[in-house]
Amino acid sequence: MKERKIVTCFLPEDIITEILSRLDVKSLMRFKCVCKSWQCLICGPTFTRMHFDHQPSSVIVFDHFEITKFSVHGSQNFGEKSSTYKIPKKISNEFPTNLVIDSDHGILCLSDYFLHNVYLWNPATNEVKKLPPLVPPSTSPRRESLCLNFRIGFGFDPLTNDFKVLGLYFGIPKTELLKSCREVMVYSLRTNCWKTIEKPHLLSSPNQSYHTSLLPWSDYYKTSVIVNGRIHWMSIFGGNDQGQSFGIIAFDLNTEVFSLINSPQQVKGPTVKGIGKMSECLSFILDTRESIEIWVMKEYGVTESWIKHMTIDIVKCPIPRSKCFCAPLSLGNKSYVLFHSYNKLFWYDLKSNTLGHSPSAYSIQFALYAESIGSFWGDKPQDDKKR
Repeated sequence: MKERKIVTCFLPEDIITEILSRLDVKSLMRFKCVCKSWQCLICGPTFTRMHFDHQPSSVIVFDHFEITKFSVHGSQNFGEKSSTYKIPKKISNEFPTNLVIDSDHGILCLSDYFLHNVYLWNPATNEVKKLPPLVPPSTSPRRESLCLNFRIGFGFDPLTNDFKVLGLYFGIPKTELLKSCREVMVYSLRTNCWKTIEKPHLLSSPNQSYHTSLLPWSDYYKTSVIVNGRIHWMSIFGGNDQGQSFGIIAFDLNTEVFSLINSPQQVKGPTVKGIGKMSECLSFILDTRESIEIWVMKEYGVTESWIKHMTIDIVKCPIPRSKCFCAPLSLGNKSYVLFHSYNKLFWYDLKSNTLGHSPSAYSIQFALYAESIGSFWGDKPQDDKKR
């Protein structure tokens, strides 16, 4: 009998890394068991960033009547669910209604409405971490004022490879919110603790009367947008309705410094309906009654770089605009405008000029999301699996 020759083919390490970085998280979790070198590679921060950069963006949608899970909508067919994730019982059992703070680098930050319980959760690996209390229950404000009296943001600092949560507390329920800010607190995953930082002049200037967005009250009122390593909230400041200006408050996750990003001079505060991220650029939606305009900041932090990216004819996009929140966003090579109106989620495809909406009448929250293999040293509940 002839002897069989076994040919062994060795691939260069950079080719192996490139192949692995394009796989889904579920496969990578299994491949960590192949050998020690693969485990070290997959668990390393460099590979984690490389893998995340290859993941397609999607939108996660939380439904009022399905609070134990959320659906994921991709760019190819936005109206169809590409997958569904079940929220771990460790989180859902502790509070019946989740407030989605934000999502960054594959990690979701969830909270109850009283901020007694704040969690970090990686849906792809099912890793969960409960943060130390932000507000001790004994010192919590009354229920009716708390829902209006805080802002909270979440994001990833790529320079220090650290996740941070920002909490702002205010003293007045409805007016001059930023001016009345009492405390600014920052949580760092690296130190696993909260710290109080100095309240910046921007949030307490006696010469300016800052107000948060004049949108009707909804869960989106507290949401933020993450661009360029900074957390952003929209704000409106000035005198009466006609004289009000629109700006964006930014918090640098690395330096922990606040700044104000000005809008184009011709933009008036009451006409702005929401901020978002398009092609990694900061953007906002403007409602002129006759049309909807999408503005994009092409060079971050440079006021002169704001451009009118697109104008949508109201006839082509017949959205009920009373009590409406709008957010521009990009998924892959597609761009959308998401509308939340009368407890229903609508989306308008800017390329095909088509309009769709969620089947549920109570799709209440959404956020940008992409899977990540990243870990934050939390627990992995054994009884909850991806579905």
